[in-house]
Amino acid sequence: MAQNPTGIKPLIGLAGLMGAGKDTVAAWFGTMWGYRRIAFADPLRIVIRDWFPDQSRNRRLYQALGDWARSIRPTVFLDWVERRIRDGGPWIVTDIRFPVEAQWVKDHGGLLIGVDAPEAVRFARVAARDGASGLTGQSHASEQQWNQIAPLCDVVIHNDGTLEDLEQALRGVVARLMGS
Repeated sequence: MAQNPTGIKPLIGLAGLMGAGKDTVAAWFGTMWGYRRIAFADPLRIVIRDWFPDQSRNRRLYQALGDWARSIRPTVFLDWVERRIRDGGPWIVTDIRFPVEAQWVKDHGGLLIGVDAPEAVRFARVAARDGASGLTGQSHASEQQWNQIAPLCDVVIHNDGTLEDLEQALRGVVARLMGS
């Protein structure tokens, strides 16, 4: 693992629709620069694994529980992540899906990276990863905010090629951030 380069902020947020490649980008930053992965949905994963172990890929369940939690406290997931990233790092938040989350990254001095891919490419990735059930929940608010978030992004990576193409694009982003 290389040392975190000057010019890359200790907090990165990844925004994009399902299947765009956010987790792949996060894994690259983790391997190359030591970023630790965290997601606003991590508390939901914990609950779902415990309460509904056979539903770990049920997108609608995540969305319903997330909506319920935000109805009680709108900042519940922001607060959860903020408590966890106080120590250590650098951090990469893998699931920026709402403008308030994007703004939270910016307000904390972070870099907001958008990851985009054509719909057909995204759907093929999700179906391969999660099966046909992974394509449910596209009409949920969490999958409808990209047009509001994209303008807030510091950079948008178009991920419609190979893994090598994505890694080359990421190296280009890092080089630009380092002033090369």
